[in-house]
Amino acid sequence: MDSSGSIVKVWVLNGPASSYTETNGNITALEVADVAVGPSDWFSWELPRQTSGYTEVANVSIENGTLFYQKDLSVVFNKMDAAKRNELLLATKSQDMIVAFEDANGVYWTYGLDKGCFTSALTATTGTDFASRNGYELTISSQEQVPAFTIDSTLLIA
Repeated sequence: MDSSGSIVKVWVLNGPASSYTETNGNITALEVADVAVGPSDWFSWELPRQTSGYTEVANVSIENGTLFYQKDLSVVFNKMDAAKRNELLLATKSQDMIVAFEDANGVYWTYGLDKGCFTSALTATTGTDFASRNGYELTISSQEQVPAFTIDSTLLIA
């Protein structure tokens, strides 16, 4: 009983990845357009606690002999404003994002390295009463042949 749900922070990078170094499911080096990626290359979002989550589902077809992983990161932003609107507009137009996130256990994950990520849903809502959320809900998805990797935090944090 030592695990918690939720997402703490998200990093987004324009892809696609040209190469990456993976050992035992952990990414230790990443390149985009044959240039090494470091912390200053990522765009990041801090998230309200206990609002955002990640789901990964293995889709197996015995009949067709196929396997892929559906990956969906759902993030919540409180308060609609022009700056956040503009950031999310850019995210909805990108089809080759690479996404990393920190879960509530302090583990860093990444996906979209092979097939790229895309925005599959974006909702702006004001709610119906004063206690309701005024903000955005964004889902960033990918379908890839392998599960998400962990990623060395030094690629994300200086």
